[in-house]
Amino acid sequence: MPAIRRNSLQLQSMVMLFCKPATKKETVYEQFPGSCQGISFRSFDLKKDIPVIHQWVNSEYSKEFWQLDQSKEKLHELYKSVLQNPNAHSFIGLFDNKRICQIDLYRVQADELGKHLSVHFNDCGMHLLMAPLQKPISGLSRKIMEAFLKYYFSFSHAECMYAEPDIHNHKACRLLERSGFIFQQNIMLLSKAASLYLMTRKQFYEAYPNH
Repeated sequence: MPAIRRNSLQLQSMVMLFCKPATKKETVYEQFPGSCQGISFRSFDLKKDIPVIHQWVNSEYSKEFWQLDQSKEKLHELYKSVLQNPNAHSFIGLFDNKRICQIDLYRVQADELGKHLSVHFNDCGMHLLMAPLQKPISGLSRKIMEAFLKYYFSFSHAECMYAEPDIHNHKACRLLERSGFIFQQNIMLLSKAASLYLMTRKQFYEAYPNH
């Protein structure tokens, strides 16, 4: 399940996720500002974004792998807990100033995934949900991924980024591979059999040498 999983580490840790924005209104990253190709990210806003995300997660394409087809009230509580969690955050991505995706970021040590790996304290994992476009834009998902990774690896604390899509989510797996992630292994999580992918800081700059 893509919702951020919790354990006691979240309650014990008093250290805020290093890239968690201070305010929900802050634009944390902007690429090509003012152009029709502009990509930007901001914090998830419960009031503005829940109605939109509710439509996305109840769309046929997302039900199978996101498992969040539930009421707006339950989604509100879920994302409220994510935004209040010091070890996680949720972002909204915009393309040409329109909502195009939602990204969950979490500290791996504070997640179920951390039980399967030997990781450093600041290593993170991510989930990406793209908006259901009537006219898909070729290459947009990869551009979104590249832009968010550029934001993430701009922090000196960022050394590794993990992703763990369902093994049957072939589109997600292909996107990760095309974006420079390296497949590690298949693992069993509570809610799914997952394909584990990793991108290190070194791999990011090798895949995107102009950043």
